Amino acid sequence: MNRILVTGAAGQVGSAIRSIHNGYKHAFFFTDRKELDITDKNAVSEFVKINKVDTIINCAAYTAVDLAESEKDQCFLINEKAVGYLAEACAQNGGLLVHISSDYVYHCDHNQPMSENSATKPKGVYAASKLAGEHLALANCPNTIILRTSWVYSYEGKNFVKTIDRLAKNRDHLTIVNDQIGSPTYALDIAKTILELLKISNEKEISGTYNFCNEGFISWYDFAKEIVRYRAYQCKVNPVPSSAYPTAAKRPLNSRLDTSKIQGLGIHLTPWVTSLHNCLDILN
Repeated sequence: MNRILVTGAAGQVGSAIRSIHNGYKHAFFFTDRKELDITDKNAVSEFVKINKVDTIINCAAYTAVDLAESEKDQCFLINEKAVGYLAEACAQNGGLLVHISSDYVYHCDHNQPMSENSATKPKGVYAASKLAGEHLALANCPNTIILRTSWVYSYEGKNFVKTIDRLAKNRDHLTIVNDQIGSPTYALDIAKTILELLKISNEKEISGTYNFCNEGFISWYDFAKEIVRYRAYQCKVNPVPSSAYPTAAKRPLNSRLDTSKIQGLGIHLTPWVTSLHNCLDILN
């Protein structure tokens, strides 16, 4: 039985892990900012030591992509330095760290799926902070699993699915970008995958970096259209290029992830449309 600390437990992935954790024979400690300030190195070290934590799942992150451009220090504090503190505390106790990262670290210009060995070219503060966090995690705790994922949504928190579902219910049209391509990823699928990776890691060494997302590549426009169609809303979805919506931080046009490495461990990918319908059914 593992003793698992889950940080960022009020977020999308943290909440998803909490929702299914009773099906696993582990001792879980769910914390958010009020229970554990991960930017406090001593607090992190003490918590891990006192509770004899042997596994940390870091779901905490600064995710305000545009605001990060004007809050660089705060973004790096949470996405890099705090990750380093968690990794260091984990290593001191001989544990395993699972850290969630982002497709933003790649930001490649080609239209091919990116593997874990593809070049990283982060653009913007958020993207740079996520890559820096990866580096510090691996440096401070070699027994680390980095999970790079994309377009995360859930029935919890603020996300694209809930926003489109709310707006399309009362509007006659929406305008959504159609030149950013990637894979929507259901937080519950991420949660299940992380707990499956823990099971595998108890049997063999699997530390390193992995891409994970739901199966299939689409645009945000395609994603919005399927939400509207499944809900049977009378709302027309119109496509526009990203240039129509200038943002403080540049979004990657290519977020396609090659997931063959994680599938090689026996991890199953659910089609994006299946997971979307599962999420929307819960929102009913």
